[in-house]
Amino acid sequence: MANLTPNKYKAEVNTLALTADWDINDVLNFKSISSWRNTEGGEVNELDGIGISLLGRTNLGPGSEQRNTDAYTQEFQLAGNAFDEKLDYVVGAFGFHEETDKGAATSPGGPFFNALDGVNLPSFLGCQTKSECAFYQTNRTELLTKNSSASAFAQADWHFDEYWTLTLGGRYTWEERKLTRNFRVPDLATLATTGDAEYANFSTFFDFPSGPETFNPNHGYTVALITPDGQTTWNPAVGTPDPLADQTQRYNKTKFTPMGSIQRTFDGVGFMDFGNVYFTVANGFLSGGISDTVDVQTRMVEEYDPEEVWNYELGFKMDAWDRKLRLNTALFYTDYENRQLTTIRISPEGRIAGALINAKSSYISGVEFEAVVLPVENLQVTANITFNESDIEEYDDEQISAANGPTPPGCELINVNGNLLNNCPIDRSDEDMPRLPDSVYYLAVQYTFETEYGSIVPMLSWSYRTNLNNCFDASSCKTDIYKVNQEDVTARLTWNSPDMNWRVSAFGYNLSDDRYVIGGTPLVDNTATAATIYNTPRTYGIEAAYTW
Repeated sequence: MANLTPNKYKAEVNTLALTADWDINDVLNFKSISSWRNTEGGEVNELDGIGISLLGRTNLGPGSEQRNTDAYTQEFQLAGNAFDEKLDYVVGAFGFHEETDKGAATSPGGPFFNALDGVNLPSFLGCQTKSECAFYQTNRTELLTKNSSASAFAQADWHFDEYWTLTLGGRYTWEERKLTRNFRVPDLATLATTGDAEYANFSTFFDFPSGPETFNPNHGYTVALITPDGQTTWNPAVGTPDPLADQTQRYNKTKFTPMGSIQRTFDGVGFMDFGNVYFTVANGFLSGGISDTVDVQTRMVEEYDPEEVWNYELGFKMDAWDRKLRLNTALFYTDYENRQLTTIRISPEGRIAGALINAKSSYISGVEFEAVVLPVENLQVTANITFNESDIEEYDDEQISAANGPTPPGCELINVNGNLLNNCPIDRSDEDMPRLPDSVYYLAVQYTFETEYGSIVPMLSWSYRTNLNNCFDASSCKTDIYKVNQEDVTARLTWNSPDMNWRVSAFGYNLSDDRYVIGGTPLVDNTATAATIYNTPRTYGIEAAYTW
């Protein structure tokens, strides 16, 4: 059996960065920031969490290849002031290029011999005995990518007087993405070590005439043969090479994103030493792009739209009691168009995969309070409270399920690799906003002991997040399988050398050893399974750092 190894992630990352900072004169500064990063790695994922090799994906197994990605960035900034320091400004340009030149994942499922027990064998031509007939489903998907972007930006702060400041800014961004997807299926000539494996003429069953022990987990891959109605076959008499096995798609987008803010500062008033109130309006976007998910009917690589957002924030900040209290408060409203959310799709071969789609309209609003208190010398108390309210106003998706009985109204009956399925449009606007807690509470206390041997800083923190939902598909979101409260207690003891060059810390995370869901693979719609990932258990450690 081609079992997957346990879930794991492996990566080797090399980075190089260079920053050049030049004060041209008293009012003008130029900065250049350059970076390069290379990442080579892959992962093993058992997606359904049922403990057998049925639905998985790996870049580290037989036939697969680790990804290799190079990324380059370059930014130039020119900052200065003018008009007797009434105007502060920065203008600049940013460039980014990323290229993945290798990387292929396989999705082994099986082989499961004797899978036809109790089934009338004559309907499965090619299998002589049940013991030699195996269910085996796998493919090899190579993804090669090129992503480039460039932008120009500017921001200026105009100080009307010593109290009022107006900030205006904007960014113009150009992006281009290219994805090449090369899809392969098992090569029958190498599927058995004896070279005599045959297709059993039913879905993904194969015949091994020389016995189960001849299955070759290191078999090769080849272009699939497709029948005129789009079904996979290994019979060259009825199929031709899939013209969509290799696809290259490009995506490009330009966007201008403005922002504006008005701020009023205050001198000491009563117990307040300093304060300011501000109102900010900012526009931003999250890049759209090309998904490696293939449409179940057209078999074409899919695109998703950029996520666009307008954020409105009204805030107040102050220092008080001889700067022993710092208080920040903010009211915010974030309006999303085409919010990018994760859902589940089925490929034309019947494989299940995650996909990015857009929720047309949604918003998040809330209030945040943050306070830092220094009640006595060397003692610091930090507290934060956030309350969120959200609504998905328009979110259309598809739900694919087995065709048991008549096709429901509004649904479409589709043939997926020989299996009849119902493809139904669904409205998901009544769901929670994924990964957004209703409320967040945080409290931390630390004290600094000054000694001739350096400073010693013990710290204790507590955090609590309520009603956080890590769901993907419609059924998991509506049944709240992934909806949890998350609590963490952390402690840290740090020693800093007198010259502050050395730092040694002992720490403990999740001291209460609470276990809660932080994610997983919801497949409730399709397989009635819900694989879950839990937080890290109680963890202790020591770390050391030297700065020069």
